[in-house]
Amino acid sequence: PERVAQLLRILIDNALAHTPSGTNVLVAASPGENGAGARLSVHDAGPGIPDDAIERVFEPFYSADGARGAGLGLAIARELAAHMGARLEIASAPGDTTFTLTLPASDH
Repeated sequence: PERVAQLLRILIDNALAHTPSGTNVLVAASPGENGAGARLSVHDAGPGIPDDAIERVFEPFYSADGARGAGLGLAIARELAAHMGARLEIASAPGDTTFTLTLPASDH
């Protein structure tokens, strides 16, 4: 649970840092596929991420806008997801960016 919370904080902080003031950030949770696990998403209505930067945003020290932050947050988030056996995916277009964390079913 602590790592999931850490990962969500990274995604929320990232959305807030790269979304213009007055723009909504939405956090949502839903059951995973076939009711197993969970899907957590962070959606913003900011400027979006260019297609050529989509996968690069997960690289250490990379920032799509070239100016804000150290470029470590999303790299750490992807690493945390991998260690949990989860998937971290992104879909982005101008005014519509969503990071989705898909968690596997728990063994407990």
